[in-house]
Amino acid sequence: EFNVQVFATTHSFENIKAYSSIYDKLEGKKDNMGLFRIEKQKDKHELVTITHEMLKTTLENDLEVR
Repeated sequence: EFNVQVFATTHSFENIKAYSSIYDKLEGKKDNMGLFRIEKQKDKHELVTITHEMLKTTLENDLEVR
């Protein structure tokens, strides 16, 4: 509708939970949101995609996603 992209970074567990809650309420636009984590692997950095199913399991089990 507004033709805008938002890139946000956070270490806030509350923001990550809010992201998951908003994602659950989307209908037909779920491909418009993504969650990624950057991990250091030896001497390089790697982008890891966190699927919503992975995120829900992580949050339900109080595991670290940040």
